[in-house]
Amino acid sequence: MANSLRHVTQDIVRVEFEDGTELKGSQLKTKHTIRIDWSGRMPVPTQVDKAIYDYLQELIEGGKIS
Repeated sequence: MANSLRHVTQDIVRVEFEDGTELKGSQLKTKHTIRIDWSGRMPVPTQVDKAIYDYLQELIEGGKIS
């Protein structure tokens, strides 16, 4: 997904949290490759969840999102 979003210039994805803060697609673009295993033609769901969690944690720790 992040690879597909890397060339998108507009924020086509936006999440608004209960406290009013927003997370936009441009904030989700990765700067590095994330490896995920596949089972047949589908990504392994637990690895996708972990990759998303780890990346968001990295953004939080880096002060890019809060």
